[in-house]
Amino acid sequence: MGNHSICGMAPQHCVDECARIQMETRSRDAEDPECDPVGTIFVDTLEGLTPINQEALRFAGTANLSAVRWLLAMGASTKAQDKNGTTMLHAACRCGTYSVVLELAKHDPPLDLPDSAGWTPLHISAVMGRRDVTMLLLRVRASVGFKNKRGVTPLMLCSDPGTKEVLEQFSPDGRAPPQQKPVFAELLVGSMPGVTGQPDSMTTCEPFFVPRVPLFHDESHRLEITRAGVEMFSQSVGHGLAFLVATGAVHDHPSDLSAFLTKHQVSTSQLGNFLGEDFSLAQTLRLAFIYSADLSNTGIVGALVKVFRQLRAPPDLVKLDRLTSAVAHLWWRTHDLDDWEEQGDDLQDDGAWSMLAEGCSDCHKDGSPNSREVVGMHLRHQVASIEGLSRLMFSTLMLHWNLHGTSKRPMLPGVVSPRKLSINGWMDMNAGIEADGASVPDQVQRGIYQLISQSEMPELHPSVDSEVAPGQPTPSASSTASGWASVPRGGLERYQPALFAGGSGPNLSHCVLSETTGAPAVQGSLAGPARQQTNCSEEAVWLSLRYSLFLFLSSSPVAAPYAFVRLEDAAVREVSRRHCHLILAGRPKVPDAKPGSQGASNVGDPAALSRTPFGDSSRLPLPLCFLLADGRFQPFEALWLEFQFPTEAELDSWVQHLKAGAVSPALNGQDPGA
Repeated sequence: MGNHSICGMAPQHCVDECARIQMETRSRDAEDPECDPVGTIFVDTLEGLTPINQEALRFAGTANLSAVRWLLAMGASTKAQDKNGTTMLHAACRCGTYSVVLELAKHDPPLDLPDSAGWTPLHISAVMGRRDVTMLLLRVRASVGFKNKRGVTPLMLCSDPGTKEVLEQFSPDGRAPPQQKPVFAELLVGSMPGVTGQPDSMTTCEPFFVPRVPLFHDESHRLEITRAGVEMFSQSVGHGLAFLVATGAVHDHPSDLSAFLTKHQVSTSQLGNFLGEDFSLAQTLRLAFIYSADLSNTGIVGALVKVFRQLRAPPDLVKLDRLTSAVAHLWWRTHDLDDWEEQGDDLQDDGAWSMLAEGCSDCHKDGSPNSREVVGMHLRHQVASIEGLSRLMFSTLMLHWNLHGTSKRPMLPGVVSPRKLSINGWMDMNAGIEADGASVPDQVQRGIYQLISQSEMPELHPSVDSEVAPGQPTPSASSTASGWASVPRGGLERYQPALFAGGSGPNLSHCVLSETTGAPAVQGSLAGPARQQTNCSEEAVWLSLRYSLFLFLSSSPVAAPYAFVRLEDAAVREVSRRHCHLILAGRPKVPDAKPGSQGASNVGDPAALSRTPFGDSSRLPLPLCFLLADGRFQPFEALWLEFQFPTEAELDSWVQHLKAGAVSPALNGQDPGA
């Protein structure tokens, strides 16, 4: 991409072209009725389902067996389908573990219900080459002869020799041979002839972090920059971090970012939601954040309380699963057996045991599970895998929500909590959650249940929507001016005029694509009187001037800014009272010459500004910076940025505010458009 010897075009042209092709391909795929979903779940295809069924479909394709059981207990339906016709069983046959498929099979799922492309769960397990899952489906009487809309059976789709052999053993009507009676007692992997069970292990890797270089450093205004970034945290942690790193206010390293968030007391609800995301920055940052909690010598409940004291548990269960998985991995590393070998012989000693146990008023020295939860290295020896630890932590949070939830504080928004679980009911939820299909020892589970049932812990309650979503717009302490405007088509041009010869440039919303949605990052809309001033070719934008240093662009008064311009890098190039617009451009270059000499350029000279054409060699580009919800930022060099205002009075007000900042004056009242 960008190889001049091959295509002869500039690298940015290749970037734009690739983005265009990607968007067109995505649009075609969304509209193509022949596109086979094959058990894949998308955010947009879940629309219209109840929250509980949305969560269930997302978890069906994971290894979290306890989460699937909790969701089924809360009323999730195995018959629920997304817009592609995908059910929980479809999703589980694609990428869920065998234990999840087995659990769903016990809840009478529709075995032969086709999706929008006519695929049954057996089609998916066959094409994925999942021999054990295929055997399970056939034993519970899934039809081996079912054809999809292309007239293809599971056997015709299968390319894996072992899976194909299993399919060929069953008659065309899908019934097992007479000598094989399908009973659930025989459906365990180890009991299937010729089927070797695979551990339910979670493939994990530590994210690789490369610090980003800030766009500039401004030590004289560091305090104002920091305050502006902290204010963004109440709207979006990701946008705030992107701004602070781009401006050099905080060093771009996970430990530094984590310390900054802790120091400035960011909303724990916002923080929990961001750290639970699947963004690259969220992955590294949540590890650094959890590591700072010091999980040594804690148990399941103690570790969760320590972590969620600093951030609120998000109501989104997928985010919660990511957080508890990170807690489990760091707890496991903290209690690595190799690091504790020197103390191995001392663990039987009462003194050493008391060091590894959390204090408790009713603890007994024998460490019995009825008196306290198992902690430290004793717990490490009891739990067999990180997977089992992670799922037990997730189930512990769900237990706390179950036992201490009320109608005013339900387990999930819009979901009725199941009856309060007994100790046996909770242990049933956790049966077989270890990676090898074993269960966590009873004494570990009983200690957790007793601790949770006896005391409500506010740290473990989930955040509610009102704590996360921004409310009504409130005036910012750093805001000098704010209001609606619009960017007309062609109002933002890249600093490469040759690429746009013969046509207008891209809209603001097409400049940056975020990995958060795969869609244009900006979708603004006007409100009130300003709405009547725009048409379909204009893009609404909420402008906010902060500390007379930065001009922020947002999609609404309550949304976090998605872009900003540093005023000292900009000049008001043109003002038209007739059309109620102004144009920002880059500053004219100042050559290395003494003031007053013939080669010097007077930046503040209106005549000089009016003579300088857009994009010529004597003018610098206008630097914008786009801020993304995932914590990334992207610089963008523009020829100009044009704003249209609803009224002449608002235009005059903005011109005055911009003049009061670091922006060059606008032609001393001259109006080129008049």
